[in-house]
Amino acid sequence: MNPEQTVTPEALTVLAREAWQASGKTQTVAAEDFGVAQATFAQAVNDPKRNLTALRMRIIEAFTDYRVVGPEYRLVKKEEA
Repeated sequence: MNPEQTVTPEALTVLAREAWQASGKTQTVAAEDFGVAQATFAQAVNDPKRNLTALRMRIIEAFTDYRVVGPEYRLVKKEEA
């Protein structure tokens, strides 16, 4: 991921899947962490045609150093604490 990179809604699916896989968590555990059914989580990281953009953004933000900003889905490096 590149700082200040703008991505398409479809690319959010790929980024969410890569971020989740890098976390080492199973889909079941990750789904529980996000408070969604495992099937919903699976659709978010595998099916770009499903309208699960908000969940994909949450996944990316939880498992990476990036925030997803604005309607253009811009990736922004999280500020150092």
